Amino acid sequence: MCIQCGKCVFVCPHSAIRAKLVDPADLDSAPANFRTIPSAFKEMPDRRHTLQVSELDCTGCRLCVEACPVFDKQDPERRSLEM
Repeated sequence: MCIQCGKCVFVCPHSAIRAKLVDPADLDSAPANFRTIPSAFKEMPDRRHTLQVSELDCTGCRLCVEACPVFDKQDPERRSLEM
């Protein structure tokens, strides 16, 4: 459900969340469970978007969850970003 707005990355006080646009050619050697979605940026439509969260750096402050504007319309309790 991520719309790639970057608000979670911006509000994270410990930089535990990192967003990156990846060239699909670089994903050939990535692990099978490395998740990406198509880029929503019209300037880079050929790239893939990934959000990486460092569990070691996350303190559980939930600022990212509060900043995320996306929720499931069928189930408003379900957010794009959950703890």
